[in-house]
Amino acid sequence: MQLSLTIIVCVLRIIPFIALRYLFSKKSRNVINIISGISAITVMVITAALIILLSAFNGLESWVISLFNHADPPLKIELLEGKTFDIDSSLTQKLKQVEGVENVSPVLQDNALFMYGDKQYIGVLKGINPDNPAYKKIEPLMLDGDPDIFSDSTGFALVGAGVANILGINLDNLSRRIVFFFPKRSRKIDLFNPYRSNALFPGGVFSIQQDYDSRYIWVPYTIAEEVLDAEGRMSAYEIDLKPGVDADRVKERIKPFLPQDLTVKNRMEQQAVFYKVFKTERFVLTVILTFILILASFNIFGSMTMLLVEKRRDTAVLRSLGLSASQIRSVFWLQGFFISLFGCLIGVVVGLGICMLQIQTGWLKVGPQAGAPPYPVIINGWDILLSIALVLITGALVSFFRMQLVKPVYFSASLRSGR
Repeated sequence: MQLSLTIIVCVLRIIPFIALRYLFSKKSRNVINIISGISAITVMVITAALIILLSAFNGLESWVISLFNHADPPLKIELLEGKTFDIDSSLTQKLKQVEGVENVSPVLQDNALFMYGDKQYIGVLKGINPDNPAYKKIEPLMLDGDPDIFSDSTGFALVGAGVANILGINLDNLSRRIVFFFPKRSRKIDLFNPYRSNALFPGGVFSIQQDYDSRYIWVPYTIAEEVLDAEGRMSAYEIDLKPGVDADRVKERIKPFLPQDLTVKNRMEQQAVFYKVFKTERFVLTVILTFILILASFNIFGSMTMLLVEKRRDTAVLRSLGLSASQIRSVFWLQGFFISLFGCLIGVVVGLGICMLQIQTGWLKVGPQAGAPPYPVIINGWDILLSIALVLITGALVSFFRMQLVKPVYFSASLRSGR
């Protein structure tokens, strides 16, 4: 029994040893060394690319989420279907009394036509109160102007940077106002006066996130009620939370006393489409790189084929030493696997090195303009493990597939002929 175990241990040790010798020893045909080197370099590049791109996606996702956090409240209550509902003072009081809630602010928004001079644009008119969570955090995001739109009875508006660019808004021109138009909600259409309208001075320009900036204009709530023909109605409750409070826990506390036609959403649910698209893009990118890895791994296929031809005489010696055909297969399979392993390990080091360089120096910027922030990169341990697993599994399967194509008689023939 002990002798059998000793033999098994010796065989298990000698197979990796022979595979490593075949991998690093000088070949009689230099092209085998070249193909093996190309295989390892290809695996290295793809491994590094996987780590870099996944880390870049992590950073980009975190960066965009941080931008959305300035516009999206921690929790938002809105209709399951429809645009507006009646303001319910009793529900508002109940929400304010929920543990962890700092403030509850109604908002009113809808699509409207914006006109400034001779330019027109259809965007989203959003009515807010001074206690709105996003409004309280808007000052650091102002590009120009004064964020205080509630201090003057004449009324001012805050304009997204994209809308301001499209309309050509000039804050220094105090003679021109933004005019808002919205169709009257009455059933009878007045062809001579079909719109409700109002005009406000542009008080400032903010920049939160490109898609948001290109659609939104903020105005005082009472003006939105007038323009959108929705007196006494609202689109949603935006809820601010106390510092350190978990949004999901507060969400569960709110759910029981909400009417059936209302729902409460956290920030991720408010941007469900964005998160879904982002995750899909990340998955598609990983799949594409995996297919490239599979195609590149066929260099290993070619390297193993040429090695089998060169080492055919050696297999006769291995058979005479007592190795079976399956054990000789294992030698060549390990040789192919080691190419993937070494390429993978070097790729991990290169990928992490480039990511760390970006984190430390920020040499790659988000945009070409001066003052652009560095491209965000976040290294995630699970992404590294995923990259390593994809590379090693792919390399192992390609090597295994190549060895399965070699018939056992190949090794037997080499024993008889010695060639």
